[in-house]
Amino acid sequence: MNIPEGDAEDVAIDVFMKVHGNIGTFRHGDPAKLTTWIFQIAKNQATDCHRSSKAEAVQEAFDDHVARHSQPREGAYAGRNTELLKWLNKELAKLPEQDQSLLKWRALEIPYAQIGEWLGISEGAARKRT
Repeated sequence: MNIPEGDAEDVAIDVFMKVHGNIGTFRHGDPAKLTTWIFQIAKNQATDCHRSSKAEAVQEAFDDHVARHSQPREGAYAGRNTELLKWLNKELAKLPEQDQSLLKWRALEIPYAQIGEWLGISEGAARKRT
């Protein structure tokens, strides 16, 4: 699933830990095979890995965006947003991580369709969440 080599081992370890911790929930005798169950866990972990790497990249872009717009400028309104941006960052930090990402993606004008794809939800659901 195109996991970078450096992250693949961590993802594999996470998969094994989840399998070990949840093996009691696997229903032996159901139509699903154990290998299918494990594969689904692995697929979910790989998806989570992609989401977190995208969230980190967006966080860096957002931080750059905030830094650019909080620089003192010339003129009557120079520096007026600095305190407001500091307050906004503190308030954002209080939200759940996924909600923070959603708001930051929209601040960077990332389309709802792209956000929905990253989260594995429809464009309409992404609109409702933001």
